[in-house]
Amino acid sequence: MRWNLELEGGGRVPLRRGVTLIGRSAACDIVLSDPSISRRQLLLSARPTGVEVFNLGRQPLSSDGHPVVDGTLLGDGSRLCVGGLPMAVIRGAREAGSRWLLRIDDGPRLNLRGAPFTIGGEADDLTLPEWPDGALTIHSTDSGLIFEASQTLLEALGSSERPHFDDDGFARTPTSDAGQIHCLGVRFTVELRSRSSPERTTVCAAAATLVQLERYAKGGVLTIEGEDAPTSVFLAARRFALMSNLMSPRSPAAPGDFVSVQNLCAAIWPEDPLKDETDFNVLLYRVRRDLLRAEFDLSALIERARGSGMIRSPIAARAKITLC
Repeated sequence: MRWNLELEGGGRVPLRRGVTLIGRSAACDIVLSDPSISRRQLLLSARPTGVEVFNLGRQPLSSDGHPVVDGTLLGDGSRLCVGGLPMAVIRGAREAGSRWLLRIDDGPRLNLRGAPFTIGGEADDLTLPEWPDGALTIHSTDSGLIFEASQTLLEALGSSERPHFDDDGFARTPTSDAGQIHCLGVRFTVELRSRSSPERTTVCAAAATLVQLERYAKGGVLTIEGEDAPTSVFLAARRFALMSNLMSPRSPAAPGDFVSVQNLCAAIWPEDPLKDETDFNVLLYRVRRDLLRAEFDLSALIERARGSGMIRSPIAARAKITLC
């Protein structure tokens, strides 16, 4: 789904891939002239299933008469108001479908129109016999599909299947025309929907040259620039702190070096020395979910050495890092 804003004063603005900043500052993507509006009033993040809203300024936000709290997901037809005054209506337009097809064993190929796509029990998008609910979640990116296994599924995988997944339960298919992984004896094959489809550079691919980390009171925006237009994602405060410390670790570590989880905990929670790897793993999982929803390439942003307690950001070794 692609999203647009129908502005109250007229006109329709497409929401770009990543975040859209709205406020009184001339540096915003959409500039409002009302003096009661903050310089940076609100931030919109387009998702496949809606538009996520974060309030950065002093004016309250509401939609259809209801207050909007940070992280609220608004859908098609939602009227967004700032300080009680109507600003825009959110409109969605369906896309033709995913660039990727999924084949299970030798069955028909599935066009993954929904993102994320879940596999497991009766409540999921695809039901497999004797599979638990929410066993496998598939996220679509430009360069392939990323499979996210539930803890129940991870514990049930065979010894030959477990290496497909990292310690956090994520597996990425190869970036070729077709790739495979195996789960509980089932073979999942990923294929391009059409070889003639126009290619789009994956966010955070090797061509990325600039990483910008912009801090706000409630979190921050991570922006990646490469051959394509810049793409960004909003991260809540602790999640932004994790990525900032991965991109620009404390000395003597250099950008791109592996850093211990212990040192990262000390940097992220300086006021709480009791935070440990368990807390870090929960935070890391949430960050990875945010990056996946924004269609970032996880392998370029986060690499965890299996079983060693060390983690790094590969992209930081080759891109210019800007903190602001």
